[in-house]
Amino acid sequence: MPTAFGRIIPDDQLKEVLNLFSDFKLSPRSAIEKEKIINQLEPKPILYYNDFYRCEHCRQIYWKGSHYRKIENHFENTLTERK
Repeated sequence: MPTAFGRIIPDDQLKEVLNLFSDFKLSPRSAIEKEKIINQLEPKPILYYNDFYRCEHCRQIYWKGSHYRKIENHFENTLTERK
């Protein structure tokens, strides 16, 4: 995993972490109506997204924006390479 310079390659590190925590589960999230949280959102999510979720543990609000899609694609590619 280390490179010639002794650093860990990020994708290799991600593969190792995914292997170590393959049974790890995130806290449950519940769908929440946009109207109930609209005063807690920034302007862009209000304009561009309609599906929102709240973590049942920390009460943080989430939505599947562009950052989510980028991470999801990266994870899918890394998992495919891992097999």
